[in-house]
Amino acid sequence: MGIQVSIQSSDVIVANDVGGQPRQVKVSVYRTSERHNPVRTAMSAVFGLRSIDVRATATAEVLPLSPVDDVDDVANENGGPAPLAAFPNVIRLVQ
Repeated sequence: MGIQVSIQSSDVIVANDVGGQPRQVKVSVYRTSERHNPVRTAMSAVFGLRSIDVRATATAEVLPLSPVDDVDDVANENGGPAPLAAFPNVIRLVQ
């Protein structure tokens, strides 16, 4: 199926929010030569570049739960379900 990204325990960092609560997690993933899983190239191999290193980092934050007074107030105008923004206790992407 392909080569998976590399994640080590040091790649996952739990951080405090501005209020000092541990609500954020930062995860870095790697496909690098150093970790023995670089991304192989097809067309670039003609020019001698057989692989490249790829890194990605994302930070997520858990927001505190706040009650919604009336779900009908947050339902859309077409009578559909309430938008996700009405439920602030979900994880949001920070970066």
